[in-house]
Amino acid sequence: MSKDFDPYQSWLSIPPEQQPPDYYCLLGINRYEPSLKIIERAVNQRVELLQNLSNGPNVKHAQRVLNEIAKARVCLTDPVKKSAYDRQLQNPKSSQVVQSPKKDRNSPVSENLPNINPAPAVKTQSEPSKKPVGQKTQKTKPQVTKKKQVPVVAITAIGLGGLLVVGLVVTLIIISMQPSAAQKNEGKKSAVAKPKRQKPSKPKTADGQPTPPKFAPGKFPAAITNRDLVLWLDASQQECFRFGRGNKIRWWLDKSGNNNHAGQVKSSNQPLLEANQLNGLPTVTFSTARKQWFEIENENAFDFGKTVTMIYVVRHSNGILLSKGTASQVRGFSIYRSPTTFRVRNTRDKDKRFKAADVPQDFTVISLNFDANSLKKLNWRINGKPNKTNNITQADLIELSNAEPLRIGKRGFRPNPSLPAFYFDGQLGELLIYRRSLNSDEIQKIENHLLQKWKL
Repeated sequence: MSKDFDPYQSWLSIPPEQQPPDYYCLLGINRYEPSLKIIERAVNQRVELLQNLSNGPNVKHAQRVLNEIAKARVCLTDPVKKSAYDRQLQNPKSSQVVQSPKKDRNSPVSENLPNINPAPAVKTQSEPSKKPVGQKTQKTKPQVTKKKQVPVVAITAIGLGGLLVVGLVVTLIIISMQPSAAQKNEGKKSAVAKPKRQKPSKPKTADGQPTPPKFAPGKFPAAITNRDLVLWLDASQQECFRFGRGNKIRWWLDKSGNNNHAGQVKSSNQPLLEANQLNGLPTVTFSTARKQWFEIENENAFDFGKTVTMIYVVRHSNGILLSKGTASQVRGFSIYRSPTTFRVRNTRDKDKRFKAADVPQDFTVISLNFDANSLKKLNWRINGKPNKTNNITQADLIELSNAEPLRIGKRGFRPNPSLPAFYFDGQLGELLIYRRSLNSDEIQKIENHLLQKWKL
């Protein structure tokens, strides 16, 4: 084990100037992150990464960082502890314990005590004051104060006046408590009237926005199989969208029937629906400059394991089309351009890249058929024709499964927020994702359907 090894920078991409990291930096999330779900997800990602390193030469470093992550989880998942910790981060001086000054044994005790002025002496009968010798004491007579006598007539008048005032106040209170005629009528109406039913509030997502309505996809075309179809986004149908302002897309609704809708809360990051982009049909436009992207929260639906098929209509200029985690995260994957590549991180934390060949930058129907189970191949197809086959060996140990949501248009999990997001720059017409490896006949039928529909 090297003494100079820095686990924070080597494993978690935390530079020396940010060390020792606070709990948020340690988990790779924004400071004061309020979402418990994001905190739990970050903890799981860190633990998963470090557990794979716990058998190496730096096992003591891994165990130490795992213990720190456990402390971070205990603190940030407890609202009371998290609130106190956030206050300490905001006011670091307030978290320091103020120590009292040390006492000097040689100094008198009175120096540490406040100055107290002595109270004047009080003479009592048991302690007579001393008189000088030879002086005669004079006997003083006690002064008796005479009490003033109040005339009986005045007392009687005051009593009668008080009784009159009390009686008047009681009379006014009784009169005010009597309901008026209008109030009596209102009381009769309210007794007859039925209480109004309150409309049930619409369910809300974690971001506080109303959930989109369940979308009925209708009949599937004969060319498209619905078996193990988990996502179907189609830009050609106006009813598949819920808009924010103008043509900004708040929700892109899932036609598969699984309600895996793609959403974006922030208006400035919402992709645009633009008409007449591909042979008279609209497409969804993503811009790198505007950082436009979608997220699908149901991460479990996209844990594909060892098989997945994706078929999509796209004009891909640059950036990441979709991702679940990243290739820097165990079991993460992404599809990006330059060249068109399916990149994954296997269970041993090794990077694997499967590239297509000569994909045009114009609108294209692309098929990705990944099977690490029986075929041990990843087949690329472009516009209905075979493009390139990548072999998958048993040693690759690929499993597509992690705790991240599926993102369309940007990089997923970033261990360091300073890393680039690689936003997608291009247009997406249609996207279908299956949780299995489709056979060649199923793929060709879907490809032909899309080629005819989009006139490619």
